[in-house]
Amino acid sequence: MDNCTSIFYSKAYARFIEESENVKVKFFKFSEGNNHACFPCILKNGILSSLRYGGMYTNCNNVSFAESANRSFKIYCEKNNIKTVKIRENPFIQTIKIGKAIKKEPFVCIDLTKNELELNKAISKKHAKNIQNAVNQELTFSEIKDLKYLKVFYRFYKDMLIKKSAVPKRFTYFSNLFLYLKKNIQLVCVKDNGVILAVSIILRSDTAVFMLYGGMSETGYKKHAKHFMIHNLILEYKKRGYKQLVLGTGIKGKDSVYRFKRGFTDKDSYIYTYQDRLLRK
Repeated sequence: MDNCTSIFYSKAYARFIEESENVKVKFFKFSEGNNHACFPCILKNGILSSLRYGGMYTNCNNVSFAESANRSFKIYCEKNNIKTVKIRENPFIQTIKIGKAIKKEPFVCIDLTKNELELNKAISKKHAKNIQNAVNQELTFSEIKDLKYLKVFYRFYKDMLIKKSAVPKRFTYFSNLFLYLKKNIQLVCVKDNGVILAVSIILRSDTAVFMLYGGMSETGYKKHAKHFMIHNLILEYKKRGYKQLVLGTGIKGKDSVYRFKRGFTDKDSYIYTYQDRLLRK
């Protein structure tokens, strides 16, 4: 939208969200000459929310333009009786800040502009040992186009969440990912002598690669298939010229999921959620 190359600001991603979550995505836009601002969002019960990684994108860093865009946005909110704006900020694009930061989440993003030696050095000793164990067992990594693997992924993913007493997303959510974002979405898997141990869904967006969802068998856990997969993703997407591999957050703060992801980098990163209450009683 308006020169923003992030997949999260595309019409295709908006259609995916609408179909999968039964909501209507709106695009707030503001322009002055060649300067643009764009904010894809969801309006529900008086609350305007960003998509997965959001915020008001702009191609201009001029303070005066940002103030004009903010004024126009507040008028838009008043007309639509919007009481609260809540944004999970996209850390990879230039945005106009709205409201105040209310949440700071530990966030794992691997800098692929580093050389291979630096990337390997940043991996924790425990993770490095597990990666080497997987290599010694001759596990194999590959990208796959056959969507029959999506059903294998879903079985692993669903079993994992049920064991954690969590509610898995419906299968149609994932099939819609491939329907609407097929140019940017990819399945990757790890096998042991042809037996599938782990399958993950990768989303490519501009200079960043996002590891969206993953599933793994019990044997995969024992053989460190996910360690092996992420290490291969680091090396493969660095070769292709991508700048970031995004592993994301944990389920809650610095939990075991986050700590596992954090073992692949020596850098602390954070993602922020902003909120603005516009109409007060």
